[in-house]
Amino acid sequence: MNHHFHFVLCILTFAACVHEPESAVTNEMGAGSPESLWFMEPAHAPNKGSETATPLDAAVEPEVLPRAHIRPNRESLVDNRVAESTAMQTKDYPQEQNVFAPEALVAIESNPSTGIPDVNPHITLRTTGAFVGAGATIQGSVHEYALRIATSVTDISVEVDGVVFDTTHLGAPVGLSLQLTPLRGAYDVSDNAQILVQLTADGETPVAAFPVVASAANGQSTCTTDPNGICVLSMNPHVASYTATVEAGGVTQYVDINVSQPSYPADNAIGVQIPTTPKSPGDIFEVPVYLSTTGSVPGAYDMRLHFDPNTIAVVGITGGDCEGMGSPVSNVGMPEMNGTLRFNAITADGNAACLNSSETAHVATVILQVLSIGDGTTDIQCEVKDYLGFNFNPLGTACTGDGSLELQEVAATHLFLAATDTVLDDRELIDGTIETATLHTTMVMSDGTIGSPDAAITVADAVHATVDGMVVAPGVTAGTTTVTANTMGLSASTTISTRRVKALTVMLDDDVLETIDDGARIQPTRIRVYGHWATGSEIFYADVTSGVENRIILPEGFLLTDGTLIPTSATAGVHTVTIAGTNGSIAASTQFTVSSESVALEGLQVKAVCSIDAALDAEQRTYTLTVDSSPAPNAPCALQTHAWFTDGHSTVIPVSMGVEHDSHGAAQISHGVAVVSNAQPISITSSWLGATTTTTLE
Repeated sequence: MNHHFHFVLCILTFAACVHEPESAVTNEMGAGSPESLWFMEPAHAPNKGSETATPLDAAVEPEVLPRAHIRPNRESLVDNRVAESTAMQTKDYPQEQNVFAPEALVAIESNPSTGIPDVNPHITLRTTGAFVGAGATIQGSVHEYALRIATSVTDISVEVDGVVFDTTHLGAPVGLSLQLTPLRGAYDVSDNAQILVQLTADGETPVAAFPVVASAANGQSTCTTDPNGICVLSMNPHVASYTATVEAGGVTQYVDINVSQPSYPADNAIGVQIPTTPKSPGDIFEVPVYLSTTGSVPGAYDMRLHFDPNTIAVVGITGGDCEGMGSPVSNVGMPEMNGTLRFNAITADGNAACLNSSETAHVATVILQVLSIGDGTTDIQCEVKDYLGFNFNPLGTACTGDGSLELQEVAATHLFLAATDTVLDDRELIDGTIETATLHTTMVMSDGTIGSPDAAITVADAVHATVDGMVVAPGVTAGTTTVTANTMGLSASTTISTRRVKALTVMLDDDVLETIDDGARIQPTRIRVYGHWATGSEIFYADVTSGVENRIILPEGFLLTDGTLIPTSATAGVHTVTIAGTNGSIAASTQFTVSSESVALEGLQVKAVCSIDAALDAEQRTYTLTVDSSPAPNAPCALQTHAWFTDGHSTVIPVSMGVEHDSHGAAQISHGVAVVSNAQPISITSSWLGATTTTTLE
């Protein structure tokens, strides 16, 4: 994808939901009363509440998850460990939808001013791939986030209060369950051991651009899988039997390639080795010629090979590996060959080790080509005219190893179809992007060759996806369909899902902004824009604030800084925040009130983000981001300030609103970024509007 798709990760800020929104909200499910809106709010950090729960469980579609609530005394959270399930029916989705309440209980942390719930840092994620959902958990000082992505390879970066932690290509794949399947193990037309394998995840999804290695006693080979997970390994030359160890991503397969043992000559004889693997028209293959050296030292040989010239043709003849025997002289190319190859040679060096080893000596190689398959087999016969010793005494007349060669037409054996992306997003409402995918075919032939043939492409349900050539695009309706390729009598299929952003909703964490402690400053609050996604009958939310930030229209007297709505010269009354669509029309809006009433600042809490590591689960297409507050010498730590008010709301306070940080150790702080000079614990005091809090970096 050429466009960055910006999403803001849903985080666990339970304090943001004491008051339910009473403003008008544009929502595909329709506006409702304050009492009915609670189940429509997306969750920030729910967990499944089971022993096997992971952060990503918070984002399993199609769940629509509400935030946790703070009780009026603001000292404890509602314990929703037992999921509450509500069936709802809407105008657009008349079928029942299950809505689950959060099941996480967050501990209360002490504060110099008052007790407030622990909060997660607010982080902004930017990526080249679309987020499907996100969740978060707290484990002491370490916060773990999980997010689903649209493609298996995604460049992501994380921003916290202006500090960018680039996680691009960080994190090795984790939890990747691979299957390595041999498709063919044989000798190819050049009589090299050839191994074809397919690498998949879950036994279905091909894993592309992945290295595969094969090794054996006599060699090693490497290759990289294609879009269908296919890889071709070609090992060392022809041997009687071959067992290779094939490895990819820690998965190992053993592949045996066996041929008949050659009939090597014994007792002063000559032998040839006919291939035992079938050959097809056009194939070029080799027939090695061996001499026995168990008797006298060979001095010369004169041989004949008889064959059917309608099915077999001689391409050439070369000397063998034994340097003691001279290069053969033959009738190759002469018009009177007529199905008989005549060749002979004399010894060039009688002292050569290969002629005195009491073993077989490879003295020549005949190169042949298949012209036609005839009746499916053809005979290659060997005849010895003379086999003489070093003193030209007769050594024998026997020739072994000749016989029949199996012939067959090349046929298609395997067809595979893959798409560059199996989930296509229609994000026209967000950034104007409509994703497409390219289809790739891979054909494996009976002779081991592979290619990408043209194929007839059909779609089972064109309302969900359309195909133009080899490009797949979303259809008019979100859902899942099967795309099938047909060619050469074979078919292959893959599944394509399309998702569509049906509507946008803009929300404020606090829709009634009051004067802080009867002063001149008015409460800030966070703006959140949610995309309502649909995959057929399933619906879910994704936070798309950063993707539409440049289209947020603010009322007069307000600024937007790092996702926080800051009143500057706002007047009391009702105001409107609007999201302009990509075509300029209004996509969503919400109203909020600036009140003349006063609210007290109860306290502050500062979260430090010093590093962010990413681990990719390529099979599930998920990243797990680990946010750590432990500083490293000379590395930046972003200090994020959360303020807590007596109306039950909390929000991130940008540094531009006057937050001050002071260190009591070897640290430099500028614009909310702390850089420590050593590994010693650093105490940081943060203050805003008279409230203070202390944070220790260690």
